[in-house]
Amino acid sequence: MNATGRPRLGKMFLFISCALVLVGTERLPITFYAQTCLLFFLLSVMDWGELSPRELFSRCARVPEDRNAWREFLRRYEKSLALSICKVIGFPGDRQYELYYDETWQNLYARLLTNDRRVLLAFNGNTEGEAHAYLKKVAVCAALNTIRKETAKVPSRSLDDDALELPAHEDTGSTLIARATLEQCLERHIRGRNKEHKIFLFKLFALEDLRPAEIAMAAGINMSAHAIEIQISRMRKKMQKCFDRR
Repeated sequence: MNATGRPRLGKMFLFISCALVLVGTERLPITFYAQTCLLFFLLSVMDWGELSPRELFSRCARVPEDRNAWREFLRRYEKSLALSICKVIGFPGDRQYELYYDETWQNLYARLLTNDRRVLLAFNGNTEGEAHAYLKKVAVCAALNTIRKETAKVPSRSLDDDALELPAHEDTGSTLIARATLEQCLERHIRGRNKEHKIFLFKLFALEDLRPAEIAMAAGINMSAHAIEIQISRMRKKMQKCFDRR
């Protein structure tokens, strides 16, 4: 089985096809040049389905753009990305869908392609399940940010004024160091059965600048804004202690 969970029939088919092309010279009026072109075509077609998610993300991160890689990316993930977006902004027929769907896709691609493709390169999973979960978080963040930008002319924080101080979103050296420090603190000090869920909530708050009410709108959160606010407040105190010790 390959990384996508499908049998490796592609390589077998590729081997047989190449053998037939190379051996069939005497019977078929195919020039050597035509054989070579066909061989490379078969190689290019059959290669993409064999890529692991991490390899595919890496190829999508290349500059200039690798169109074949992006074609495979959309084949694997476009439907699940669209579903994740719709679970936040609504489905066709809903007012929010009509208002925000196209813009959310633009924001999603911006997240994937800006900052040296950092979002794509940061993925370190090995399975399709991990890839779908990772991209779901990216899509949810893009959808929530779209709604926030369009509707929020209110303060970006609903917690008290002594909230954890993090640098703004500009990618300066100090910002990247602070984010890396936050990642380390979260991994080290957040424990328990729902560790990943808690970390995801706090990142939406601290790094994506989303309010608890906005986070509560995301699919799969299944928490009220008040419950999220309480959880973030507790985690913020732990993170502040971690930052103070550094």
